[in-house]
Amino acid sequence: MVQLSVLNIFNPLEILDEKIEFPDNLFYLACSESAIEMTYYVYNMQKRIGSSHTKERWAVSGTTKKAYKQKGTGRARHGTLRASQFRGGGVTFGPLNLKRKVKVNKNLRSIAAFTALMEHINKGTLIVANDFVMQEVKTSLACKALKNIRDSLIDNSSLSDDVMKNLKDRKSINCLLIGDSSDVLSNNIMLSSRNIVGVKFIHDTYLNVYDLVRNNFLVITKSALLKIINKFKDRIIDIEEEGQVEA
Repeated sequence: MVQLSVLNIFNPLEILDEKIEFPDNLFYLACSESAIEMTYYVYNMQKRIGSSHTKERWAVSGTTKKAYKQKGTGRARHGTLRASQFRGGGVTFGPLNLKRKVKVNKNLRSIAAFTALMEHINKGTLIVANDFVMQEVKTSLACKALKNIRDSLIDNSSLSDDVMKNLKDRKSINCLLIGDSSDVLSNNIMLSSRNIVGVKFIHDTYLNVYDLVRNNFLVITKSALLKIINKFKDRIIDIEEEGQVEA
């Protein structure tokens, strides 16, 4: 059983008496690295706009008249002026602005996101905050709190060399904030953090591999983490029940 300490991030990292228990059996849900890579690739492909587009000979508007007679001129025979060798003709094998239908199944997508979250727990780069309640929209307060968290992680000697190098090398804070979707009071930190370079705010319902992999550390509220844990606890129960039925 992994126990995660709950911090009050706005009162320079005050450690509260409360702890969140992360059950060991949830680690059995972890998928392979190749599944995470595939999910990351699909997420990236879905963001692709595809602005380059050319017209082939069938799409070019122009005359359908034959350029000159078939025989007797001594020149090569041509059936249309819309062929690629003529000025104003179509482009052969040019780029087409077509939507690429790449997808990954919903179950694998959620499991991959949960695995990426567990990787942050294993590396020690997941910070559990008591809440994200701010009295006013103030970018400087949010920036100061997140910088304090990053500095405390850098001072933590238990982190691996790779994690420490990533934290020190990045000029921006490079942090992902995960709030509870039902918590209206977290709007202030969402507004306060949107102008900070390298910081992104999402709700627990929008958990995805792309954001989890790209950020050096996470700050998640206690309520959001409990919702995620309970969601995947139910999956473990369903799997165990299916196993008993098959047996």
